[in-house]
Amino acid sequence: MTQTKESMDTGTTTMGIVGDGFVLLASDKRASMGKYIASHDVQKVKPLTDNIAITFAGTVSTIQFVKKVAQSRLRLKELNSGRKSTVKEAASVLTNINFRNARGNPMPTAASFIVGGFDDAPRLFDVQPDGAMYELPEDTQYRAGGSGRMMAQSMLDDSWEPGMSEDDTVDLAVRALTSAVKRDSGSGSGMFVTVIDEDGFRVVKETDTLPTVKE
Repeated sequence: MTQTKESMDTGTTTMGIVGDGFVLLASDKRASMGKYIASHDVQKVKPLTDNIAITFAGTVSTIQFVKKVAQSRLRLKELNSGRKSTVKEAASVLTNINFRNARGNPMPTAASFIVGGFDDAPRLFDVQPDGAMYELPEDTQYRAGGSGRMMAQSMLDDSWEPGMSEDDTVDLAVRALTSAVKRDSGSGSGMFVTVIDEDGFRVVKETDTLPTVKE
């Protein structure tokens, strides 16, 4: 995740993976400003509702704005309709905001999102900075994002299978994040792994790998 327009497609590794009755969302914990590491403790997986969460990459201010607007719109929708928002509705709200930002701003900034949640089944969407939206098909229900996505996506391509257990999916996410961190200077400082299932959003693993200076 970055804070400069010149490098707004770099600086993080995020991912979403569908398992047996749940969606996993995970990321590293580093925030960068170009070549400068701004923070070692950024939580890049955030719940939008009780049953929907996002992980993200791009320009920090844009991400914060889009997330806040999306949460407000989804909350208002739930109050008016008397029902929980669906994962597709949440992805559509993010898509609409990104689409307008990309075309209505003379110098648009970028924010991409992986949207995961549980309706009557787990669902996973990829929302691009230009407003494009894709639901991941049953044969490839996983997606990596950010500057470390090539390393992470290759690991997911090689190891993901439909109907994986939670333990196996968490292990796969950890291996994919570790692979990305080893080769991508914009990713690192630990990892944050969450699961959304019929009971809601929960954190299943969090680690810190801060640099140390020995005297």
